[in-house]
Amino acid sequence: LSLVISLLDVLPVIGVGTVLLPWCALELIRGNLTLAVGLAVLYAVNLVVRQLAEPKIIGKHLGVHPVLSLLLLYLGYSLFGFAGILLVPVAALLIQLLLNEEDAAKIHKTASSKRDGG
Repeated sequence: LSLVISLLDVLPVIGVGTVLLPWCALELIRGNLTLAVGLAVLYAVNLVVRQLAEPKIIGKHLGVHPVLSLLLLYLGYSLFGFAGILLVPVAALLIQLLLNEEDAAKIHKTASSKRDGG
């Protein structure tokens, strides 16, 4: 069960709530209040960490603003469904890398021509 939860946690839209929330409801129905509260707290902690820390970490490592990454996820899902959630952000990052390489080449060319006296 923990392997399934871990795999669902990787997916941006589905997440751990797909397993933890129904499991919590089931435990409430069964009368196991301690486990139900524990599962609810686990889900809440996961949700808070995802909402606060993850966009900052992703934005810092990939060089993309968190709002832009969320917009790309939404755009990908709207245009191409589930596959778009994975493909559109990756395509946007590749385009960004290509544009950055072109900018770096222009800067290098300009610096070289100034150094050579042109």
